[in-house]
Amino acid sequence: MLRERIDAECIQDGVNGDLAYNLLQRLDAAIAHRPDVVTVLIGTNDARAAIDPQQARAAMRRKRLPEKPTLQWYRRNLSEIVTRLRDGTGARIGLLSLPALGQAPPEQQATVYSGVVREVAAELGVAYVPLLERQLADLGQARPRPYGDASRLRNRAVLQRLILRRSWDDISRRNGLELTTDLSTRTAAGPGTSPTRSRSSSTHRARWAARRPRRTAGPCAAARARPPRCRRWRRRRTRC
Repeated sequence: MLRERIDAECIQDGVNGDLAYNLLQRLDAAIAHRPDVVTVLIGTNDARAAIDPQQARAAMRRKRLPEKPTLQWYRRNLSEIVTRLRDGTGARIGLLSLPALGQAPPEQQATVYSGVVREVAAELGVAYVPLLERQLADLGQARPRPYGDASRLRNRAVLQRLILRRSWDDISRRNGLELTTDLSTRTAAGPGTSPTRSRSSSTHRARWAARRPRRTAGPCAAARARPPRCRRWRRRRTRC
C-alpha cells in the first residue's frame, strides 16, 4: 500500500507476534538496508502480555523470551532499538504509538505503553507519530466492545477467512468493529489504520490459507481426494 503512494523503495521488516525484545535481536538485518527513513511500530504484543498472564506465558514460550514482559523491559528495549538505528543508519526515525486494543473503551494498557513511546521519542530526539490518538478520535462513537472478547473474535475471524473466504474488512463489519477484525489486528482500510501492520497480518494468514486444500465439489470432496484407510472408512465415505 505504501509503495503505491510514494516514489521510494519500501521494505517491510515486521514479524507477526514479535515483542520489542525480538525486534532488537534481529535489528542488524534492518540496519544493513541502510534506510533513509525508518518507522517503528512495536509494543502491541508487549501490552497484550501485560493485560493477560496467559498471553505472557505463551509469548515467553513461543518467542523464547529471557524474562517476563514488563513495562520497564519494554522501555529499555525500545530505547536500545532507537539508539542502534540512529547510530547505525543515520536515518530519520519515527516511533508510532500503539494501535488501540479493544473498542469503546479501548484497553488502558495501549495508552500506558504509548506514553512510553512518546517519552522515548522525546528523550532520544526522534519523531513521534500519534497512531493511537488518531484511532481514539475515530472510535468516539463506536459500539462498545471490551478487549476480553479478542481471543474469541480472533478465532472466529480466521475461520471466516479460511472457510467462508470473507475479506478482513467484511469480517470486521460483521463483528461490529470499526478498525480491527478482532480488537487488535488492523483492517486493510479505515481511519487511523497502519498499512504495515495490516499487511503483515494479512500476508501471514493469506499464506496459511494458500497451504490449505480448497473445497470445490461439496462437503465430501476433500474426503474423496484421499485414499481410503480401511473398509469401514470406505463405506462411510460412500454413504456421503
